[in-house]
Amino acid sequence: MVCITTYPQSRVRVPPAWGASSGLRNTVESFVSGAGAGMFAAVVTTPVDVIKTIRQQVGGTTSYATILRTLRDSPAVAFAGLGPRLVRIPVGMATMMAALEHTKRSFEQRRQQRG
Repeated sequence: MVCITTYPQSRVRVPPAWGASSGLRNTVESFVSGAGAGMFAAVVTTPVDVIKTIRQQVGGTTSYATILRTLRDSPAVAFAGLGPRLVRIPVGMATMMAALEHTKRSFEQRRQQRG
């Protein structure tokens, strides 16, 4: 949900002189914007996922208060695994958003040709 709400607001604009065609510019804008939204989502959701993983590892017997105290005492634990997520999530989001925008643009062009 974080990615979906931040993607339209963080849309990057590429100057017209940068790319030869508007389609290429649109693809690059979508790719970069999707990567940015994916990075933001990875950073925001990592602590919540760490809490979930800790609960699963100990069989759900540890209370949330105990887990939060542990995270307060050593904040670095909250971001365990952030590195791999900063590779996987932004690349996936960038690819998905670029494909989505390309498909949307193709359908719009087809609709205009028929109309």
